[in-house]
Amino acid sequence: MTRLIRCQLLWVLLLMTTLVSGGCTGIGWLAHVLLPLPKVKALYEIPKNKTMLVFVDADPSQQEYEPIVVELTQRLNDQLEANKIVKKTIPYRRLLILSASDPDFSNLHINEVGQKLGADLVLYVQIEKFQLRGQQIAPLWEGVFETSIRLVDVSSGRLWPKDRTGGYPLPQVRTPMEAEMSPDHRIKLARRLADLMAEKIAKCFYKHEDSEEDAPSWADEY
Repeated sequence: MTRLIRCQLLWVLLLMTTLVSGGCTGIGWLAHVLLPLPKVKALYEIPKNKTMLVFVDADPSQQEYEPIVVELTQRLNDQLEANKIVKKTIPYRRLLILSASDPDFSNLHINEVGQKLGADLVLYVQIEKFQLRGQQIAPLWEGVFETSIRLVDVSSGRLWPKDRTGGYPLPQVRTPMEAEMSPDHRIKLARRLADLMAEKIAKCFYKHEDSEEDAPSWADEY
């Protein structure tokens, strides 16, 4: 008996033992291992070869951590380009320069900001909630991040979603409660939340595999 055949028989024996000893749980585990994760379609397919401005906005009175606007913008720009959703993105510094140099900036519509910066599309991200502490007692941390988004064509206006005036609300991003005394933990936690939210937003615009935690649970309930 060749080594290859022996290995195959051992693998089959292992699977049979798992199914017999684990019952429905074993079947669920086997299905999870062998079956590919389902694909999730894009909520909106962005036309090819577009230049995009990511415009993250927040109510200053509710902004616990000001750098989150920069953190989210930069990470979302990276996600959009890495997944080839757009041809290129407008660097955040150009939006910052425009906001500081144009005295009428606060009165500009979203599409007008995009036009001034040479974008075809604007992805407008409204920060609805951002917190780093579940309780205002150091050193307990519990990150929460909520946003809504809308996509605007600088020439024709809103592209998506057209049926939600307030934009499309993203599922909340959270981090577990933890006790941490490190002075730079605030920065690390904010960046972690920005990473999670940027990935979640970007996935609205390209076909992707379900993450493991979002995979259907039917196999485990067999």
